[in-house]
Amino acid sequence: MNTSDSAKVKPFVVTLKNGRKMTIRLLEPTDGEGFVEFYAAISPEDSRYYFSAADRTREKALARVAQADRATEVCLVIDGGDGRIYGEAWFRWNDEENAKSVFGICISRELQGLGVGKSIMNYLMELATDYGPELMAIEVQKENNRALKLYMKLGFKIIREQLRPARTDCEELPEYYMERKTR
Repeated sequence: MNTSDSAKVKPFVVTLKNGRKMTIRLLEPTDGEGFVEFYAAISPEDSRYYFSAADRTREKALARVAQADRATEVCLVIDGGDGRIYGEAWFRWNDEENAKSVFGICISRELQGLGVGKSIMNYLMELATDYGPELMAIEVQKENNRALKLYMKLGFKIIREQLRPARTDCEELPEYYMERKTR
């Protein structure tokens, strides 16, 4: 997302089901250490749906933050106001001519089920309508029922079933490839 468009994206506070307040905002260059801690806190059990351990190193987290201002990406984070990042949701596309973006989300376990996932997703979908390509895609593991239900509520449709290849930290998993029109 270019700098002039980024200036239009305003942070907002969401109240979770437990009464706690969190801010949803764009990823910033100063989020490096918060992102390192966020990546490190993802449990091995949860990483089967998100990033492998090899993709959650300090170097990878800092590199991720360093790319926060890419013109072909929008990344929102969940900021607890305590210096920590509690989640992210993003969409990115290969180049300005690409008609499809890919989407990803990762929420810390302590916030799952409290409504912040839906809030960050709704905001991201608004931004995708204004700034992204016309089509958004995601892959979700079939066993991840909570995520699958959320994506379907947000308008994603199952296009096909497939197998995600095995990783060193996880066996191959059946998944759905899903798409959503952004406008």
